[in-house]
Amino acid sequence: MLTGEPRLYRSSQGVLRQFCGTCGSQISYECVASPATVDITTASLDNPNLFPPTLEVWLEHRVSWESADQNRTQYPRSTR
Repeated sequence: MLTGEPRLYRSSQGVLRQFCGTCGSQISYECVASPATVDITTASLDNPNLFPPTLEVWLEHRVSWESADQNRTQYPRSTR
């Protein structure tokens, strides 16, 4: 059940993140450098399987034990 309003967190200058105030799940990411874009956390959706990833970004910051999926378009940094 959806209730309440998301909480806002300014994680760094120009970045706004929204999350659930009850469970802490991240919902979205917005950056003033890309005002027309809002990143939605796919895993927070009721059925994330409807939106499989098509690319991978920020690979230069992935943890060492996480392997990149060679079937997806890859970017070491942001695509913006």
